Amino acid sequence: MGTVAAFDAGNLVSVAKALREEFPDKPIIIAADNDTKLEQEKGRNPGQIYAKEAAEAVGGIVITPRFAKSEQNSKEYTDFNDLAHKSKLGKEAVEKQVKPVVEREVKKLVKTQEKARDK
Repeated sequence: MGTVAAFDAGNLVSVAKALREEFPDKPIIIAADNDTKLEQEKGRNPGQIYAKEAAEAVGGIVITPRFAKSEQNSKEYTDFNDLAHKSKLGKEAVEKQVKPVVEREVKKLVKTQEKARDK
């Protein structure tokens, strides 16, 4: 299992496609920014928009950090790094939010591989 950082929402689709080409049978999980403050101000949430486009392009899924109520709708709290290091919820919240998704996707992959092997 690996991690790749795209660093810019605008290149998520191309990064996801490159990963899919390199790892055609692996799950791709996009950990999206959630630009809620920008969405309120400008009517667009680029972190969510580009993450969904990338996930759709490669058959992946999107996960989005969930912050404490007092931290929502802020420019300071948008991604999993903010959740781990700035949020009062901390690293435990990252694990609580990410781990079940990764485990579910790995189980799906194992099940698919077992079916292919049994044919």
